[in-house]
Amino acid sequence: MAQGKLKTAQGYIRAWIANGGRFDLNDVADRMGVTLELNFVRDALLEILDDEELFDIDFELFLEEKASKEKKFPCSDWLKELTDRYFS
Repeated sequence: MAQGKLKTAQGYIRAWIANGGRFDLNDVADRMGVTLELNFVRDALLEILDDEELFDIDFELFLEEKASKEKKFPCSDWLKELTDRYFS
């Protein structure tokens, strides 16, 4: 049963982050009886965010993703279709 409560707390904090904090996370956790589990998950996430090694890895991934997006053809679909029609 305790594992289910931890999973519930993880779900609430995930939903809270995904929705931009649009609901009172602490209130929901309190009403559902998962305050201790929520605090545990929150502390674990804060440890992850404070980890310098993980930050370095995340930064490298961010730069790779940014570079791959910049390499894509920077024009609209309409312009690409028109260009392909005349030059293909």
